Amino acid sequence: MSNDRPNRLLADLANKLNLTCLTQIKHDRYAVDILKELLEIDKAIFAVQEWNDAYRYFSGRNEGYPTVHEARLGLMTFLSKERWSITNQH
Repeated sequence: MSNDRPNRLLADLANKLNLTCLTQIKHDRYAVDILKELLEIDKAIFAVQEWNDAYRYFSGRNEGYPTVHEARLGLMTFLSKERWSITNQH
């Protein structure tokens, strides 16, 4: 994520979840709520860079996607897989 500008998508998600600190959004307990919010967000509101930055923020990976649609799906897939694996660890 670029340090010279805030990511509006992440800020919007944090605001919708009533989080006071952006780092809180990475806590596992918010994964399902974030997915619900992402389903409600019009993907066209945010540029592909913001979707990719959000994906990178959550995943810690450097790759990105060429379109908003792919970046949104990549982010949602990552969050759902992470949530599934955390929930099902024994």
